[in-house]
Amino acid sequence: MKLGRATILLMLSQVVFLASGLAVNFGLARLLGVVEYGNFGLVISLLVVVELFVITGFPEVIQKFGGERPEAMRMLVRQTLRWQILYSLGVFALFELAAPALAKFFEDEALIPLLRLAGVDILIYGLYKYFLSVQNGLHRFQRYTLLGIAYSLARLLAILGLVLLGYSIQGAL
Repeated sequence: MKLGRATILLMLSQVVFLASGLAVNFGLARLLGVVEYGNFGLVISLLVVVELFVITGFPEVIQKFGGERPEAMRMLVRQTLRWQILYSLGVFALFELAAPALAKFFEDEALIPLLRLAGVDILIYGLYKYFLSVQNGLHRFQRYTLLGIAYSLARLLAILGLVLLGYSIQGAL
């Protein structure tokens, strides 16, 4: 695949990701009340910071070394996937244990179940980014783009759909 086409595909995936995030926030601002939307924003902000721990490291190794040596990708995945899963589980467990302390810091005990519910995304997003990195490392930019777009649109539809079905902030998270 030519560099120009690969660049356009990667950019397209990022544009859809950002646009879906914007649509989620616009939609939730309309559908949730002020307090619930504020709580959503707080929980998601904390979650994004924690998720940075699971989307760096192993996924970056896969992209770099797999991109340089695609023939070694099978071995890389075999050696790093279990560690990515264990690491994500560890970060998830710490986030779950920290939920009461975070809620206390923000002086809102109602945040505890919201943080714990949102924490499940640490596992999902960690694996998603790992497998996305495999596609990128193998220079499968078309698959990378399709996975990114599918994830972004599924996330948008699931979040707004669950809120519209009456699941409120729990559905959004």
